[in-house]
Amino acid sequence: MSIKTLAETTVDDFGIMTVAELNDWYQEHVGYRPQVDDPDMTETELRELCLSYWEERTETTAERLP
Repeated sequence: MSIKTLAETTVDDFGIMTVAELNDWYQEHVGYRPQVDDPDMTETELRELCLSYWEERTETTAERLP
């Protein structure tokens, strides 16, 4: 799976991405791999982190649209 842009990513993607894909996605958009900084982070926490970032960014983008 190639790394999707924020606009291409859907909420459903976070339920089907592997842990490696989630780390890759987060690194592409935020700049670091969360499980490197926090090796004890669970898969569920990683999914929630990615989803939270995605929701924040997509809401911010939507607010800027006319």
